[in-house]
Amino acid sequence: MKGTLVICNSEIARRLSSSPSSSHDLSTTLHAPNIRQQSGQALLLTVLLLGAVASLAVFSLLSPRNTQIENSRRTEASLAMARDALIGYAVQNTTRPGNLPCPDRTGNGQQTTPCTSGSILTRIGFLPWKTLGTGDLRDGTGAPLLYAVSNVFAGSASMLNSDTGGEYVVGGTTSASDVIAIVFAPGVVTSTQQRDSTTAFCVTTGTFIARNICPANYLEGGNENGDINFTTGPFSNIFNDQLLLITQENFFPAVTSRVAREVRTALNDYYLANNRFPNAASFSDSTSTCDSTVFQGRLPLTSIIGCTALPPYPAVGSLLPWFSNNSWQDYIFYAVSPLCTSSTTVATCLATGGLNIVGASANAGSLVIISGRALIGQARPCAIVSDCFEDAGNIDGDNVFQQPTLSTSNNDRLVIVAP
Repeated sequence: MKGTLVICNSEIARRLSSSPSSSHDLSTTLHAPNIRQQSGQALLLTVLLLGAVASLAVFSLLSPRNTQIENSRRTEASLAMARDALIGYAVQNTTRPGNLPCPDRTGNGQQTTPCTSGSILTRIGFLPWKTLGTGDLRDGTGAPLLYAVSNVFAGSASMLNSDTGGEYVVGGTTSASDVIAIVFAPGVVTSTQQRDSTTAFCVTTGTFIARNICPANYLEGGNENGDINFTTGPFSNIFNDQLLLITQENFFPAVTSRVAREVRTALNDYYLANNRFPNAASFSDSTSTCDSTVFQGRLPLTSIIGCTALPPYPAVGSLLPWFSNNSWQDYIFYAVSPLCTSSTTVATCLATGGLNIVGASANAGSLVIISGRALIGQARPCAIVSDCFEDAGNIDGDNVFQQPTLSTSNNDRLVIVAP
């Protein structure tokens, strides 16, 4: 560094001694590079500032869009969690599989019961997240989810099985009928909605309640009217409800699987207690009376001499009261190998079975097939086996079966009982 300074000072002295105008040259020599450097720095700073301003402008344009996407993502996640929790609640219900909770009408997270003895207005409110055990589910804007449930599914004494439809009708951009339940993401306030604790008349319930627990301050477009008709549509400054529909198609597969598992457990318990499976009842026999000559048909619930049926509750191997109370036996096809219906052939039944489920089991002892709701062309209650079951190869009387492929034209479910 010192060498550099020495060279510079010597050069300056030389120029001063060699020219009268050296002072001007010295000034130019000393200051011109600094001016150029400062100009370059100023230009760079200007470019950086312009870039920052442009970035802020772009961010300000993109940020609302990003917020909207994130809100939508959170809303969809909350709605899906609510749907799964409601279906899980229905599947695990011990008194009547398929039963759903009542809405929360007080804002405490717990279902408000009863909700079937009075008006339809009692079956719409907030999602009972404490009852469901989900945590306080909210949409992307922070608003609580709302929920409406059909009468039959909310604990009434009416029959509930895979043919039971809901009472709600939905129109607009998405149309559906027989809707079982609806979960709503209400979004931000629109129009005259107010969500404070002031007591006021609530059009949804027809009563004076706090505005922050009145569905009409969360729903709009007719969804707040407290009737069976709901609507969907594009978002606007006067409508921002987002609806998730629970229908027979997305509700009953899990419920019918639960029922089939209950039947399997009852049959296996029966086998352990009796060293045999019961014979079937003829499918043409609506009384489900066991027939010692029948091996495929209805699940036997009534016994005659020489043929033992599944015993009534609470005997070992029995089915709970909700099974026959809701006529689930009408939706069950039961097949058993002749090798497994006599206590003298237990070893043969366990070793060789006799029913071939293609791709699953070559020697099953028994199986059940459970039907979903009636499809086009099917009559209910089922007078003939094809009114309930779609796979012709499973109901043709031989011992070869296949797992149904679920589709819009097939909603059967096959469950192997043993082994």
